[in-house]
Amino acid sequence: QITEGRPEDNQRVLQIIERVAAYRFGMFALQEAQKEKSGDAAPARLHQAARRLHLLGEDAIAEQLTAQADLLHRTGTLDASATKKLRYQTRQLIGHLVQ
Repeated sequence: QITEGRPEDNQRVLQIIERVAAYRFGMFALQEAQKEKSGDAAPARLHQAARRLHLLGEDAIAEQLTAQADLLHRTGTLDASATKKLRYQTRQLIGHLVQ
């Protein structure tokens, strides 16, 4: 049986789903960027992930993803320590919502 929850509960669930989707897309973009050797697809995916996170109010993570996208576009490489930090921060983003 399906029952309707309180509107604030529904909103909270939607926020969690949006952030999980943004997190997954960001991690996918980082993984693809590490695999690809050239081309504009990986930086474009990183920029798209950054825009999604920015729309969710996650400006610090979005700015870091943008910086990685720009670095990848300019040099063809990612900063390994920054990438590791981004993975940790995006996991925290989800963890804070679920608690």
